[in-house]
Amino acid sequence: MRTYQARLSVADDAPLRAYAAVFNHALRSLHASRHSGKMRSKPQFMREFNLTSRQYNAVKRSLDGMESSIVELRPGRIVDLKQRIKAADKKLASYGAADL
Repeated sequence: MRTYQARLSVADDAPLRAYAAVFNHALRSLHASRHSGKMRSKPQFMREFNLTSRQYNAVKRSLDGMESSIVELRPGRIVDLKQRIKAADKKLASYGAADL
């Protein structure tokens, strides 16, 4: 099995950087509009960012994936933080009240 790697020169990656900037701006804007209660329609959003329907869908699905990941990871994060709080309380108790 072989793998291939290509390195772009600075001049070659300019279009990719420009697209990434538009994609990230659209992603942040869609997130903000979802949580502000002022959700724009798909055609309006596409016109504003000059996106095709496929590009809009990519932005939307990317945001959906990020949000669902946060929701799914939340219970594990809560357990971890509770354990860290217990460990900190135990460490504080070992110092005694006189040392504080």
